[in-house]
Amino acid sequence: MNASDNKAVIGFEGDSVVYREQGTEFWRTPLATVAVIGEYTTANGPYIDDYFLVFVTKPERHHFHGSFYAEGRDALLASLTERLGTPVECGLCRSTQLTSRCMWPPSLAGRSLFRFTRGPVGGGWARVRRLVSPEFAFDYTTEVESYLSSLVDGNVQPCAAPL
Repeated sequence: MNASDNKAVIGFEGDSVVYREQGTEFWRTPLATVAVIGEYTTANGPYIDDYFLVFVTKPERHHFHGSFYAEGRDALLASLTERLGTPVECGLCRSTQLTSRCMWPPSLAGRSLFRFTRGPVGGGWARVRRLVSPEFAFDYTTEVESYLSSLVDGNVQPCAAPL
C-alpha cells in the first residue's frame, strides 16, 4: 500500500485494513475483528465525498469508514473477496441519496446497514448550516443489531475461508 500525499488510500497491510488521507493514517483494523462490511452514500456530491466503505468491528461495534474513491479500493475489494471466500461487491454506485447497504457477511448482503436519523436543527447560523448540510446519526438497523448480538464470544461464524 503506497500512501500518496494528496490522496486517500485504502488497502491491506498484513492482515489489517488501513485507511490514510493525505499521508496520515486515519484508522487500521485487523480483518479478524470485522463483523460487517458495508457502504453508504450521501446527497453531498459531486464536489465532496458522497460514497463510503464501512467496516464494523466486533465486539465494540465501532464502524470505520473511508472514501469509496480512495486509491486501492478495487484491489481491497478483490482481496476481501479472496480472503472471505465470498463476493464483496459494491451496489450503490449510482445512488445520489442518503442510503446504506451491507456487503458482507452473505446473510446481510443487500440489506440496509444504517438507519439515519436527522440531528436537531437548532437556531441561528446552526439552523441555516443544517438546512444546507443536515447532520445525521448513524444507527445500525435492527437486522444488523441482531446479527452483531448473535456473535458468540466475538467470533464471526459465516467466514467460509480461513483468514
